[in-house]
Amino acid sequence: MMKIPRVTLQKILEAHPISKEALLSIESKFKTIRFAKGDIITKEGEIQNKIFFIRSGMLRGYYLFSNHEITSWLAIEMEPVTSLSSFFDQSPSREFIQAVEDSVLDYLTYEDLNDLSNKYTSIRELYIKMLEINISKTELRVLYSKLRSAKDKLLFLQNYYEDSYLKRIPKNMLASLIGVRKESLSRLLKN
Repeated sequence: MMKIPRVTLQKILEAHPISKEALLSIESKFKTIRFAKGDIITKEGEIQNKIFFIRSGMLRGYYLFSNHEITSWLAIEMEPVTSLSSFFDQSPSREFIQAVEDSVLDYLTYEDLNDLSNKYTSIRELYIKMLEINISKTELRVLYSKLRSAKDKLLFLQNYYEDSYLKRIPKNMLASLIGVRKESLSRLLKN
């Protein structure tokens, strides 16, 4: 099976180049923020007004269900990350976003991205491409979530993602992602 290619801002820009003027404008709006391992970036109920690009580190999205954290996604370097419905609708987030590792994030605000999209057609097209990518990733997560057994889910992850990526995921979060306890994950990994 083919590994899923990581979609980074650089790859998006290579596929959809923007004018030098637009690039300078978007670069001038980027800001950088650092989070320590374990820091909460977005809380459930907050309105997310930033789209992040991970310069270094790993983030995860999770939900609280009956006082248990349910990991729904993980992302690493240069991937775009936000609470999608919160960012695009400017409505309360349904998820938490947390730094899994010490992380450095570059970000654009909702207002800056919309202003740039209105000013530059090429940035609007870039914005649309980022939406398409996030929709595709969401579709993949839905497909993954429909797999019946934890073993199938683990095999899916192992078949589609690079080993170096999977090795970085803390075991308790990987267990949560596939819907098992950490002890059960250890047994699955041995088999």
